[in-house]
Amino acid sequence: MQEYGAFIQQISEGWKRVGENEIAEEEQEHFVLWKKFADSLNAGEVEATVPQVSELVSSTNKHFQSYAGAIGALYAFEAQQPGTASSKLQGLKEHYSGWHADETYFTIHEHDFEEPALLEEKFNALSAKEKIMAQTAFENTCSRLWDALTGIMQQKEAVI
Repeated sequence: MQEYGAFIQQISEGWKRVGENEIAEEEQEHFVLWKKFADSLNAGEVEATVPQVSELVSSTNKHFQSYAGAIGALYAFEAQQPGTASSKLQGLKEHYSGWHADETYFTIHEHDFEEPALLEEKFNALSAKEKIMAQTAFENTCSRLWDALTGIMQQKEAVI
């Protein structure tokens, strides 16, 4: 949780880059909710120590340097967020109900389809060259998200 939180912490920066300051402020609040979730499970401080998570954070920061890159990188995360949140809620209830985790972060995102829709609108308004940049950022971020979660799991398995 503390690992993935390092990525969650930077989402607001992408929203700032695409000119959505209200959503950026909301995402800063969502990071606080993520920390409450992690704290409720005694996860520790948010930091990227797994190499794959560090690479996700670094590459996403690079994508957030451009408008088109931010659209692609954000969409990679935001489009899967409702499904992921729903799955996490189900898993928490089925396997960790005795832990009394703060599920607010996931409850908020379970039905959040507005942000991906907004990013799709922004993508459709891009020039052909910008669409290629956004697509590249999207593909890279999807790959880095997968690698980060794999790295986190490998680290957990090594400890067990």
